[in-house]
Amino acid sequence: LNDCSPLAQADRAWTAALARCGVHGATLVDAAEAVHRDCARLAHHAYPEVPSALAALRDAGFATAILTNGSAELQRAKIADAGLAGATDLVVVSSEVGARKPEPAFVEHALVTLGADPDGSWIVGDNVWVDVLAGDRAGVGTVWVNRSGAQRAETAPVPDIEVPDLAGLAERLVALRTPGGSSTRTG
Repeated sequence: LNDCSPLAQADRAWTAALARCGVHGATLVDAAEAVHRDCARLAHHAYPEVPSALAALRDAGFATAILTNGSAELQRAKIADAGLAGATDLVVVSSEVGARKPEPAFVEHALVTLGADPDGSWIVGDNVWVDVLAGDRAGVGTVWVNRSGAQRAETAPVPDIEVPDLAGLAERLVALRTPGGSSTRTG
């Protein structure tokens, strides 16, 4: 394994943690890692409306992508565990691109790869300081998914649209399209 890979890091962490408990041996380390990975997989799920919302966006003619920060190996596993592998046109992971949200280059990479016009594009995410800020910086529309109903800090980036979940989002974005294909940014 590459010494910096997530699996190598996990191996070192489990080895050290078990050694502090007086437990030694590669077999036990492997078993602990396997149990942890299985438990983590169970935690990776999509909210119930996400698959149908992605399908509705694609059916409405939107190119879709998952943009995520982190290790490609781990993030792609999370996407697969959540049942979303193949649910979008593109998956962009920061470790593969050399940029991360909220850097505009990260969003711009996705736009170029999809052949998408920023004027008709949207970034949808649950973090105003990462997702909404990335969209603002890249010049695309922004949707904040505020599942908890949290109050946005006064100094936080302001999304074009705020929703409690993704239900009905495709219809809402289609309604904002102008005849030329771009979108109005107030929703």
